[in-house]
Amino acid sequence: MSATILLAAAEPNSSCVTTCGSLHDIPYPFGTSEGCYLDSSFLITCNSSSNSKKSAPTPFLRVSNIEVLKISLDGELRVSASVTRDCPQQSDYNSNDSNTYLTLREFPISYTKNVFTAVGCDTLALIGSSASDKNYTIGCVSLCDSIDGMVNDSCSGIGCCQTPIPDGIRDFFVSVGSLYNHSNVSEFNPCGFAFLVEKKEYNFSTLDLQNMQNKDAFPLVLDWAIGNQTCIDAKKDLTGYACKADNSECYNSTNGPGYRCNCSSGYYGNPYLSNGCNDINECETPNHGCADHACVNHVGSYNCSCPMGYQGDGWRNGSSCIPDIPKPSNSKIIIIALCISISLSLLLLGGSSVLVGLKRRKLIKL
Repeated sequence: MSATILLAAAEPNSSCVTTCGSLHDIPYPFGTSEGCYLDSSFLITCNSSSNSKKSAPTPFLRVSNIEVLKISLDGELRVSASVTRDCPQQSDYNSNDSNTYLTLREFPISYTKNVFTAVGCDTLALIGSSASDKNYTIGCVSLCDSIDGMVNDSCSGIGCCQTPIPDGIRDFFVSVGSLYNHSNVSEFNPCGFAFLVEKKEYNFSTLDLQNMQNKDAFPLVLDWAIGNQTCIDAKKDLTGYACKADNSECYNSTNGPGYRCNCSSGYYGNPYLSNGCNDINECETPNHGCADHACVNHVGSYNCSCPMGYQGDGWRNGSSCIPDIPKPSNSKIIIIALCISISLSLLLLGGSSVLVGLKRRKLIKL
């Protein structure tokens, strides 16, 4: 395996174009021109498509004809992969159409997100590679006599079959053909089909047996990473180390060599840019878990604390925030005490007056 040479880990300039046709976000380390990408393996070529049906510019991976559909900073790159077909009963049948090849170089195919799929009633599909570092051939068989009894959304070998792929695949060939006499099923299944596809992007339908409902390609997920070093080795050269942002972390690729960067917990953004990871204000998100008015944001984290006049732990699933029982204020206590004092004084004064009056009457009688 040849090492990927990093030209520079410099940041893109302000004039970099970050869109191309339907691809509305091209984040660094990817870029469309020199000075905008980390190295040549992250080049996105924005050209007019060879497909005349498209008038808008189309993004391609490097200088290939592999169309890019979406780029994620989570280390995933979605591209368009064509469908291989075998149509032996058609007058314009070309045996070359039943074999396709795809070379990806640096970015391997995700073995967890994709699946090899074949559709047909007399179909043997194979996928493999003769590369020195990954020599393999796997496949599946799909058979059926009629559409009766087929189950949509099922690829159990009747009309559709699927098989997982190994890790580390960077190039592959797909071959599809017939096992028996295809003319027996050609009325409702004129062709056999084979393709690599992102698992969630394909659900089998009996309508696919005719012509894949005119679909020529499906999304395919690639795993991208920086270079061919581990995090430990990459950190030895801080100039070339790609995790530039403060509050970013490095982790090794799980599908081939290289490493990727993530913003630390509590931060979001692009870890490949200086100042690219920003604090997440969890209190502005709907799932922070705090009671009303109890969320307190901190740099990189948050906590729940009841405001004044409330008691509890502040969490919705805890004791939440309950209003305090109001206590009498000092002024009220003073007023009550004065009222009591005045009342007692009046009682004493009244009692004294009565006593004086009684004594006076007694003296008058004497």
